[in-house]
Amino acid sequence: MTHIDEHILELYLLGDKKALLQKETIERHLSECRGCHELAQKMQSFYEDVKVGLDEQIEITQPPVTSMVTIRENASTELWQKPKLPITTRWSVIERWSPAMLKSFWLRVGNFAYHRPITASIFSLTMIGAMILFIEINMNTAFKDIRPSYFNYNTGESKIEIYNSRNILLWSIPSNNLAENVKSEVMPQTYIIDLDNDGSQEVVTCLPVGSHRLSVLSVFNADGRPRFQFDFPSEEISFRMKKYSLKPRVSSVIPIIHSDAKGYDIVVESVTGRSPNFIARISSKGELLGKMWFCGGQNYLMADTLFRKPLIIAAGIYDVDEESCGITYIVNPEKIVGETESQASHGFGFPAAVCENMIIRFPSCDMYKALHLGQFIMRINKHNPHVLRFDLFPYPSSDGPFFQFFSNDSLQFKEVIALDINSVIHSNLKSQGKIHSVLDQQYHENLKNGIRYWNGASWQSEWTMLNQ
Repeated sequence: MTHIDEHILELYLLGDKKALLQKETIERHLSECRGCHELAQKMQSFYEDVKVGLDEQIEITQPPVTSMVTIRENASTELWQKPKLPITTRWSVIERWSPAMLKSFWLRVGNFAYHRPITASIFSLTMIGAMILFIEINMNTAFKDIRPSYFNYNTGESKIEIYNSRNILLWSIPSNNLAENVKSEVMPQTYIIDLDNDGSQEVVTCLPVGSHRLSVLSVFNADGRPRFQFDFPSEEISFRMKKYSLKPRVSSVIPIIHSDAKGYDIVVESVTGRSPNFIARISSKGELLGKMWFCGGQNYLMADTLFRKPLIIAAGIYDVDEESCGITYIVNPEKIVGETESQASHGFGFPAAVCENMIIRFPSCDMYKALHLGQFIMRINKHNPHVLRFDLFPYPSSDGPFFQFFSNDSLQFKEVIALDINSVIHSNLKSQGKIHSVLDQQYHENLKNGIRYWNGASWQSEWTMLNQ
């Protein structure tokens, strides 16, 4: 049996003129169809509840409002037998929900589900699924650990990935030519550290990120938003009456904690593609605090506790004289203030640096001289808390001898060891008549004794400290 449309039935019960034209048809249907008859009874009950609610509201409100609801009652006639017109109303006078209206709302919801079970079921399942998804998303957001814990170089996609302690990827940074830049990484170029001691970890890197093709100092907040990027401008510098046009960029970076343990500064080495270069200190807000210029280049930067202080060890090549040789600077980073020059590189026209605690120069040997090579410190390894190893490499070609210099934690050198390739190089040079030495224990002892310390005016063999 086809049911009467709910809208038409409602208009009929409200006394709509057009609906009353179908009165006989509607009443006949109501007397035959139990479902529509029950629906009409529920509607009639709803309108009666509305009247009661309106009457109560009129009694409370002053001045009284004239009700625009007219009830047609015929208690003696059952709607099952002969439906009567029960109510007419103008809904615009109902300005807020009453308890009776709320009750009737749920009755209408039930009636909708009764007459349209499939639609109601689909709607209910959809709502339940949406609620579960909403709860899951909010729970994951509320309990997700958004603190950076470690990073991964994804060289395949050329990006630096940041993970939390649960190994969940938080965010990533695109990095140009990442695979090539980290392939021969000598020292860390990325750190996760609480720079300003506010309980939130920052990400610090000197790798090219975003649209940058060359390295810059970049710092990101824990949520991945850039905090600042620092790049050195082009500049002209003079050293001993000779001018240099330089475009410095960041070569290596290391965070160094303040002496009051309330945060970190960032120490960086520059690379200009030539000599001269500098070591700089930058605040956690991206402010340049100081630079120390030197003649040569740096290849390795590390932080260590020496002489009971947190210091920086910067190692590389020294080329003030005609001969290039390995060098190491021991620097107190908090004293890198303003623009200064290394005490062993006088000639820039800046004040002498007060941040240097020690400057160590490494010796050459007859094999380097016969091959017309210089040498530089490639890296520094800490074997244990009391032993450091300095790796001396040939420069600019790698076809030369390699030596390892071992010192104690006071940087007094105790031993020199040669790599196996040195015997072959020495034998070849000796057979060509270019050298005449003997590669024995005394040869390496002479190298150890060739270590020189800067005393503020010249190089000397005695162990010496500066600016203690």
